[in-house]
Amino acid sequence: MVSASIPDLSGLFTNYNCPWRYMNGYVATMAAFKPSNVRAPYTREEFTTSDGDFIDIDYCAPANDANDAPIVVALHGLGSSSYAAYIQKMAVALRKESIRTVAMNLRSSSRRPNRTPVLYNGKFTHDVEEVVAHLTKVYPDAKIALAGFSMGGSILTHYVATCTPPPAVCGLYTCCSPMSLRENVLDDHWLTSRLIKPAIMPFLHKVMREKAERFPEWREHALAAAAAEKITEFDRNWTCKVFGYEEPAHYYDDASADNVIQDIAVPTLMLFAKNDPLATPAMQERAWGKINANKYVTAVVQKRGGHQGFVSKEGDWLEVNEVKLMKRFFGME
Repeated sequence: MVSASIPDLSGLFTNYNCPWRYMNGYVATMAAFKPSNVRAPYTREEFTTSDGDFIDIDYCAPANDANDAPIVVALHGLGSSSYAAYIQKMAVALRKESIRTVAMNLRSSSRRPNRTPVLYNGKFTHDVEEVVAHLTKVYPDAKIALAGFSMGGSILTHYVATCTPPPAVCGLYTCCSPMSLRENVLDDHWLTSRLIKPAIMPFLHKVMREKAERFPEWREHALAAAAAEKITEFDRNWTCKVFGYEEPAHYYDDASADNVIQDIAVPTLMLFAKNDPLATPAMQERAWGKINANKYVTAVVQKRGGHQGFVSKEGDWLEVNEVKLMKRFFGME
């Protein structure tokens, strides 16, 4: 029995009916990477972080722009940005319901070089903490929900579980987020490494070349990361060096979200697809016991959908369900 103070999220998402041409998880995933004609009317803010760096935040305000309009803080996945189709589509759908979207760009993800060597990792909550605190000051009467996609969901899971979110934070939604980083599918799976990794690595290489030029003391590590052909090599030469891990395996274990699910204390819905090639069922195995034991967490598992694909004949299955979820978080029903 769900506590009266916790909204019932079970049965909220409708069953996903996959068109036959997208039944393969890789095909569905590649569809998710395609640009969309949907454009969110963003207004950008350069947000200065306490360590002297910055991130770019994109606001999609509702038409009335009410100061107390509910806020969804959206966080993208590895190698992506606030301009990802899945975030812009959600932002436009939420705008129609008078909900503000605040789409964060992780460091360097807005394609501008940062001021420090720090990039991000699967549990880097520093910037989320500061952005949420900032929003509670600018919009003191607004409720806040969090929406994380892929690695963004892993980061937000760590945030709600290990930090102390302000009372305004009333919900977390993760979409196709790996609960474990220990299984390196980008390197170890033949098809994934050839179809999906090429969409991610060029961005990381570009960022590392910029770091090599801007930070001479990090040049050796940056150039090694810029030449990495595998995610493991990139993490060994950069993520581990910057964040103090001995080996990639230590980082992957420490940053896995399944370590902290038991500590989540805000209403949470986690969406998974069984044929997701980037957040595979094997990457979620350690999480199930903790998910089922935590009254705050609801898992929705679809048979198909790939990695954030969920292509539908109507074209908006994911956004329709995301809007329903956010309205449930905000008590707008």
